[in-house]
Amino acid sequence: MKRRPFLLSLAALPFSRPHKPIDSFVPPIHDVTLPEAHRGTLDIDTRLLDSYGAPPAALRQFYLDSRNAFADGKAMNFTDAAIVQSAKANQLPLMGGPMLGQL
Repeated sequence: MKRRPFLLSLAALPFSRPHKPIDSFVPPIHDVTLPEAHRGTLDIDTRLLDSYGAPPAALRQFYLDSRNAFADGKAMNFTDAAIVQSAKANQLPLMGGPMLGQL
């Protein structure tokens, strides 16, 4: 399909929700700079987690468990036994998603 007809076909699609106006921006509780985020200390990472309000206790515990597992320095991913065990213990369906922090 050529680019122009493809773009026109996208323009004709209905969107499921309207765009939010700029005045509906929710400011974060904690401001974390990019250099801080790259340092990745427990304090900085926890401020990022809490930027828009504290998550539920089970999600926070899963985050802490996962962070500890990844901090061991081993090559790991979210299929590692420690991560899966924590997800089950915290009654979280297995994780993934296109957005950071969006389980």
